[in-house]
Amino acid sequence: MLLLFIYYYRVRSLKKQQIILQNTVDKKTKQLQIMNRDLENAIQTKDKFLSIVARDLINPFNSIMGFSDVLLSNYNNMNDNHRIETIEIINNASNELFDLLDNLLQWSRSERGLLEFTPQKTDLKSAIDKSISLVNLSSKIKNINIEKHLPLNNCITIADERMLNTVLRNLLSNAIKFTPNGGQIIVAIEQSNNQYSISIIDNGIGISAENIEKLLEKNIKFTTSGTNNEKGTGLGLVLVKELIEKQNGTLKVESTEGKGSTFTFSLPVWNEQNEINQADI
Repeated sequence: MLLLFIYYYRVRSLKKQQIILQNTVDKKTKQLQIMNRDLENAIQTKDKFLSIVARDLINPFNSIMGFSDVLLSNYNNMNDNHRIETIEIINNASNELFDLLDNLLQWSRSERGLLEFTPQKTDLKSAIDKSISLVNLSSKIKNINIEKHLPLNNCITIADERMLNTVLRNLLSNAIKFTPNGGQIIVAIEQSNNQYSISIIDNGIGISAENIEKLLEKNIKFTTSGTNNEKGTGLGLVLVKELIEKQNGTLKVESTEGKGSTFTFSLPVWNEQNEINQADI
C-alpha cells in the first residue's frame, strides 16, 4: 500500500508539473503572439509612414523647385504681377509641405504613444484667427471667402494649444480642398453649458457616408483629390480625430454630397475649477 501510495503520489505530482508547464508554455506562446502582432503593426506603421513620405512630399517639392527655377531663369523677363504669382505658388507649396511634415510627425508620435498632452488656458478666438491666417493664401487662390461667426464675449478653453492649432488648420485646409472656386467657409462657435462647439462649415462637394467612415479609419489608406486636384495624405482627419479624443472631445461629421460638409468638435469652457484641476494634475 505504501509503495502504491508513493507511486500514485509521484504520478500525480508529475501530472501537476506537466499542467503547470503546459500553462506556462501557453502563456509564453500568447505573449510571443502578442509581441509578434505588435511587431507586425509597427512594421506596417513604418511602411505606411515611409510610403506616405516618399509619395506625398514629391508634389510640393516639385512645385517649389519648378517654380523657383522659372523665377531664377526668367526673372528679368517677368512683369511684377507674374513674379508675385510665382512667389505665391512657391509660398503655398512651402506651407503645404510644412503642414504635411507636421501631420506626419505628429501622427508618427501618436502611433508610438509619444505625443504629449499639455492642456492650458487657451484663447479660442486667437487660435482660429491664427489658423485662418495660415490658410489665407490657399483660400485666396481659389477665391474662397472664410467667414467667422463667433460670440462677442471671450472664448477661453482648456486645450493643448499645439493640438488645437493642428486640428483647426487641418479642418480648414480640408474645407478649402473640397470647396470649389468662389465658395464659402464658415467658422462658428456655439456655447452650451460648459462646452464650446467649434464648427467648420463649407458649401463644397460633400462626402458620402461610406467615405466619411473610411476617412476616419486609420487602418484604411483613403484619400481623394480636391476640387482643383489637390493631393493629401489621407491622414488629416485621422489625426484630427485622435487629437480631439486626446482632449476628451468628439468629432462629429455631417455631409451631403453636392451641398457641403460640417465638421464639429467640442472643448470645455475654461473656469477657475478647470485651473484648479489642471494644477492638481
